[in-house]
Amino acid sequence: MHEYATFLHEIRRNLPTGMQLSITALLDWFRDGTAIAEVMKEVDEFVPQFYDISDPERSAGGIRLGMTQRDDIRPIAAKIDAAVWAPRFNKYAKRYRIGISSFGRSAEVSGSHLRVYSDLTPLAIAGNSAFTLQTERTPAHEILLKYGAVRKTKMSYETFEAGDLVEFAMPTSESVRDAYDNAKRMGGYCEGVLFFRWPIPDHEIALSPAEVLKAIGADGIDLSMPRLVAKDGGCAAVRCVDLHLFNVDSKSNVPLRYKVTSSVPFEYFFAFVPGERDLRDMQEERWRAYLILNDIVERSGKTPLGRKAARLALRCLRGIATERFGRETQIEQADIRISNWLQH
Repeated sequence: MHEYATFLHEIRRNLPTGMQLSITALLDWFRDGTAIAEVMKEVDEFVPQFYDISDPERSAGGIRLGMTQRDDIRPIAAKIDAAVWAPRFNKYAKRYRIGISSFGRSAEVSGSHLRVYSDLTPLAIAGNSAFTLQTERTPAHEILLKYGAVRKTKMSYETFEAGDLVEFAMPTSESVRDAYDNAKRMGGYCEGVLFFRWPIPDHEIALSPAEVLKAIGADGIDLSMPRLVAKDGGCAAVRCVDLHLFNVDSKSNVPLRYKVTSSVPFEYFFAFVPGERDLRDMQEERWRAYLILNDIVERSGKTPLGRKAARLALRCLRGIATERFGRETQIEQADIRISNWLQH
C-alpha cells in the first residue's frame, strides 16, 4: 500500500486546481497493521466496498464480516455492521460513502474448477429438465440459486456434465434495504452510499435503479402494473413474436408467477436471456439452410451434387439446439431420413 499511496500522491499533484480525488477501498485494507493511513492522506473521499470479499477465511484481518456460510457458497455482498466498521472509517476524518452490492453473478462449478459467466441468467437454466434447483440465503440476505446437473446436457454453446453446478448469487430488495439501513448508522464522516452496479448489456443480473430506489423507500417512485408488449420476432422460417414483460419486481424475495394467455394456438414458447436472440436467429438460419439443401437433394437425386447437399443438410440439422429451440421431432425425423438416404 506504500506504493499505492505514492501513486495517488503523484495523481493528486498533477490534478487541476480544485479537482478532488476519490477511491474505492477493499475492506481488508482497514485491518490492523496496514499502510491505509498513508493512502487516506492522499484522497478527499473513499468508498469501502462491502462486496466481493476475497479473504478465504471470510474476514478482513480478523474483522468478522458476517459471512459464516459454508465454504462451497460464494456470496457477493458482505453484511454491514456499523458498530464494527464506523470507528475504523471515521478515524481518518475523511468523507466516505458505503459501497453496496446491487448486482449478481453466475458461475459454473465443475469439480475443482470455477468458471464465471457474464451473460447467463436463471431463465437459461430453469427450463432445462437436466437441472434440479436448491436455494439458500446469505447473512447479507442475497439469494443463492444452485442448479445441479443430473445428467449430461448441452445448452446453447455450453456442455454440462452430470454433477456440474451452476450457481447464481443474486441481490434482493431485502439485501439492498438492509445494507442501506446499516450504512445510515455509520455516522461521523459518512456522507451516503454508492450502489454497484446497474444492469448493462450482457450483464443482466442486477437490480435496476428503480428497483434499488423502491427497496430503500425513496419517495417519488412510480412503478406501474406489469405490462406485456408483443413485437414481431422477425423469424425466417416461422411466424413468431417476442414478448417483453415490463415493470415487474424481478428480484423479489417472494416467488412470483406471471400467466401469459394466447388467443391463438402456438407451437412453442421459450424465454430469452442476453445473447440468446442471436443464437435463435442462428438456429432459424440453419433450419432455412436445411430446407434449401433438402430441396436440392430431392431435385438432384443420388448425384455428386445431391450427396454433397445431403451431407451439408445433416450438418445444418445437427447444429440446431433442439432442447432450447424446438422442432425436435421434425429434426430427428429429417436426420434419420437423410442418413438412410446416404447409406443406400
